[in-house]
Formats: sequence, structure tokens, C-alpha cells
Amino acid sequence: MHSNFDERAFWNMYAYRVVTFLPPLTPNDGLPEEQILRAEQRLGLHLPGVLRHFYRLVGRRDDINQAFNQLLLPDDIFVVDGYLVFFRENQCVVVWGVRTAEMDEEDPAVYESEDEPMRAWSLDHRHLSDFLLSMLYWQAVNGGMSYSAIATVDQETLSVVRRHWQPVELPGTDLGNVRFFCRPGQLLCVCPEDDAFRLQVGAKTEQDLVSVREELHIEWGYSSLDDVE
Repeated sequence: MHSNFDERAFWNMYAYRVVTFLPPLTPNDGLPEEQILRAEQRLGLHLPGVLRHFYRLVGRRDDINQAFNQLLLPDDIFVVDGYLVFFRENQCVVVWGVRTAEMDEEDPAVYESEDEPMRAWSLDHRHLSDFLLSMLYWQAVNGGMSYSAIATVDQETLSVVRRHWQPVELPGTDLGNVRFFCRPGQLLCVCPEDDAFRLQVGAKTEQDLVSVREELHIEWGYSSLDDVE
């Protein structure tokens, strides 16, 4: 059990991180309690407190929950292999779930498995809150923000990123070689790719995106600006 989980501190921090690169949270972003209760009655389970609060806080926010991977709404969550499945990867290859045996915990661990057929569940995040925070950044840089671009960069460019953008701390999370960096209106994701690095950029405005390209002296392999006719 996540005995040190501070609910108020976490959700205040979550809201602060949202507003650094996405529109701020509003009272209309959440789902009604009735939908959550209906799901609990259908499944015969009481959802973990963090998941219930997440639905109530941002269950309607497509930029956070549907931009790339998909949050399952309460009517769609289901149990298989002793896991409550609540999130699905964008190509339906992987799903994420919480052990039904740990549903009484406020902030249980999250496990992942192949979707069809489901098998070989493995630990993905030690706590649900960590998973939701990681997913916030992953969704934002993969279409959640208004503008996006992708480039292949070298070690020298990565050094510039490290000097001029703030590294994102995701406590309790192991993202392997994936790293996030941010400034107001800009979110950068870097991961190794062969002998170089894949740089994914999310931006609030067109100028935010352009300024990343100009500051790093790079050319986009893809840019959402190219999609504008």
C-alpha cells in the first residue's frame, strides 16, 4: 500500500502540471458520480480512490485521456485474469490494469499485459498515481497539445535540450530511456533510436513549436503545421 500518499498534494501537483502545457482544469472536466457507481455495481467492486478521483476530475478530457492511448470510461472498464482493465494502448496491443485483490488500496500498483490474448501481466508502475502522471505527459506530447512535431537529433542537440529545458521528474516511475523536458508551452520527449535520438515535441502555440526548431537548429521529420492546408 502507498502509505505515504498525500491525496491533496498529489492532485494539486497534477493540476499544476496540466496547466504548464494544456488548458487548465475546469469543473466540467469530470464525470458524474453516478457513472462510477454504476460501474462499481456492475462489477461488484469498489474502485481505488485514485481512479475514482481521476474520473471525477478529468474523465471528460480527451486531450488527457484519448489523444493517443485511451482511458476506458466507467461503463467500459472490465475484469479479466483478476485485473481491472482501465486503460488501453492506442493500437490495442497493450492494456493496463489494477489487481482486483488490491482494489481496497487507495493507490495500488498498475500492471500491463498484451491485449489479445491477455497474458503475462507485469508490473508497470508501482502506484496508480505515478501511472496517471506519466500518462499525462505521454498523451500531451502525442497529440494532446495543440501542435506537435518529430525529429531525429544527435547527442549535441540533446545536450542543448538538457541545458535549456527543465527535466521532468516522475517519482516512482521507470520509463527506461525515455526522458521528458519542459518549459511553459513546450514539452519535449527524447528516447534513443538506433545511433541517434527521437525527439517528440508538443507545443501550446504555433510560435512555441517554431521556437523549438529555431533554438535547436533542426528540421522536422513531421510537423502538425504541415497538416494545415
